[in-house]
Amino acid sequence: MTSLNFLSIGAGAIGTYIGGSLALAGHSVTFVEQPSIVEILQERWHIGRTP
Repeated sequence: MTSLNFLSIGAGAIGTYIGGSLALAGHSVTFVEQPSIVEILQERWHIGRTP
């Protein structure tokens, strides 16, 4: 299987579910979200940040 790169705009329920499923299947997924939402997500979950 060929690994694909995906960009998910928004980390809501649907975007997170689909992005997570793609990541589990071995694809590269990048989530883009507003800075205030990222802070909330980082407090609640183990989320890395790359420039």
